[in-house]
Amino acid sequence: MLPTALLAVLAGAEPQNPVVAEMALLHEAVVVTLVGIETGNVDAVPAAFHKVHEAKAETARALDSGAWKPKAGTTVATFKKQDEAFHHELEKLVKAAAKKDVPATAKQLGVVITGCPACHAKFRPERAPSP
Repeated sequence: MLPTALLAVLAGAEPQNPVVAEMALLHEAVVVTLVGIETGNVDAVPAAFHKVHEAKAETARALDSGAWKPKAGTTVATFKKQDEAFHHELEKLVKAAAKKDVPATAKQLGVVITGCPACHAKFRPERAPSP
């Protein structure tokens, strides 16, 4: 099940913070990619990930201002380094889709989503349990 904050963003509600907003756009881009792979038409993938790239600037501002911080015990610098590496992998996905190479797009999507759980475990701040 999707986290409540992500569901709110996807439903058009005001995001809690820029990182949640970026993750909602990433979720949307992954869905666009999956549909493109399924249909054999990945033309919409670059535009979907362009929105994620645009949102990255807001995330960077939140990190630089201290408005958002990764989980205690980690550093902003470490988060930024891993985030840059992640966005490099997204660029590879976009390049494959721009070439209309569905198999390469699918393979790179696997690389991208494989990194999600480890990053969340390492950097996502602890949340209070839901009532």
